[in-house]
Amino acid sequence: MTAEDSMGAPSESVRTIMARDYYTEARGIARSLEKDGLIIEAQALIDAIDAGSTATEILNTLRWHLQRIDESNPAMGLETRCRIRDLRAAICGALNG
Repeated sequence: MTAEDSMGAPSESVRTIMARDYYTEARGIARSLEKDGLIIEAQALIDAIDAGSTATEILNTLRWHLQRIDESNPAMGLETRCRIRDLRAAICGALNG
């Protein structure tokens, strides 16, 4: 399976992955984490986006940080936790799809 069809348009799997803006969502989560005083965790998400050289590298790094943040901050707000879990699940699906 190729990323583009014979006309050069992105394949359905690529369009599905591109339909969600993972980076913007991660930056929004980072802002929420900063408001909750989790500055180091917030910066880890920003650094993953800014320092990554490929989308796969960035998504893998975000997935790892999102899981670590979720598991290591039991007092985190419910809304932020739900956003983290939702984004992580979407990233897992994109990487495994």
